[in-house]
Amino acid sequence: MGENAFLGFLVLLVIALCISSLVFYRYVFLLESAQLEFRPSQNTFQTKPFEDIVRVWQERGQAFEQASPENYRDAFAPAPLPPEAEESDN
Repeated sequence: MGENAFLGFLVLLVIALCISSLVFYRYVFLLESAQLEFRPSQNTFQTKPFEDIVRVWQERGQAFEQASPENYRDAFAPAPLPPEAEESDN
């Protein structure tokens, strides 16, 4: 194969071009010439599922608003010294 690398490359190139032209012909050229029928869909808006979702969101929003925030200690603030440490400093 090493002696005929250029010939092997040309053979593989021709095979790749044949395959790609078949794919192009099938998925592009045939679809352009085909008559496609158009069927409009009759989608209706369903209010019941929409109202259920809105109700659940409102319940979650109310639960979020009613949650009481706890006061957590600031992890980056220096901690106050205990009374024993203050006495030993004097």
